[in-house]
Amino acid sequence: MRRLPIILLFPPPWKVICCHIGRNANSRLSTVVSTWNSNPAGTELETVVLDWFGRAMEIPKGFLKLHPGSAGGSVVLSSGSESILISMIAARSRAIQNLKGSSNLHESFFLPQLVAYCSKDANSSVEKAAKISLVQIRIIDVDKFGRFRTDLLKKAIEEDLETGLVPFYVLATVGTTICCAFDDIYSIGEICQRNNVWFHVDGSYGGNSFILPEMRKYSKGLQYADSFNVNSSKALLVTIEFAALYVRDMKFLEEALSVNRVYFPREHEETTDFRHYGISLSRRMRGLKFWFVMRLYGIEGLQKHLRNLMSLAQKLEELVKEDDRFTVCNDVSFTTICFRLKAPNDVNKD
Repeated sequence: MRRLPIILLFPPPWKVICCHIGRNANSRLSTVVSTWNSNPAGTELETVVLDWFGRAMEIPKGFLKLHPGSAGGSVVLSSGSESILISMIAARSRAIQNLKGSSNLHESFFLPQLVAYCSKDANSSVEKAAKISLVQIRIIDVDKFGRFRTDLLKKAIEEDLETGLVPFYVLATVGTTICCAFDDIYSIGEICQRNNVWFHVDGSYGGNSFILPEMRKYSKGLQYADSFNVNSSKALLVTIEFAALYVRDMKFLEEALSVNRVYFPREHEETTDFRHYGISLSRRMRGLKFWFVMRLYGIEGLQKHLRNLMSLAQKLEELVKEDDRFTVCNDVSFTTICFRLKAPNDVNKD
């Protein structure tokens, strides 16, 4: 079957992109963004829109690739799970290099010493990342609101240090899967900084709220983070497979994941090769979908969308509280409300 060309006309200034529809029912842009040489326009577009997103959330400037003097940067990955895995691999690489020094020991020698930490309500992908990375992970309890207990984290790190283990990675969550709790990332970040531990903030869901000025009280502490991910496909009208991973120093991703071959020439050192920042070599031009959403809605339109969802959640919370049969189980601070019958667990399960 002959591929039929489709012409997409962008808003002014007019630009044209060609895509093709073949036998595959899922038509897609016929382009791969793995190296700058393979797709300069796709690479630059992804870099620009991620900086747009970062500025919209007002995250620290050190995460923005295009900010003068920044060592940071970002990449679009397929999911929050992949973002967490990539951040853990980068943290593991940094920790092993610090332990290894100038010795000739293989990196695997140090794996049994490494310990990662997350809360009981963190997404299950953290445990999966630890399995893939072949490191230990300690699951820390949460308070009555589902927030990471920083006192228990501090105690766990101290205990592990005393036994000769090496804390290397802590994950905090803004908008947990279970009840949309926002961890105290400021206090957790201070603990990580004191102990030279990689601090990752999983904002897969709740991080989207940072485009709202009134929600940025929950982003206090991002200045301590080494990496931060947010999935705009969860709340900002972007189609799935748009997980933005921001890293304060991109050299750690390159050191952990780079594999160079003669067929990957890098003619310009200042350019970005996204193949260094994830698992996949072949990857789509994901930046375009975010570009469309931003051009269509703008920041104000996306803010209006989120505020509408939040008002609906608050209205539902009011209705639930007015009904004596139910009780609200979470602190409704974003767009999620958790409630249950005032009855034993087996009744609620049914």
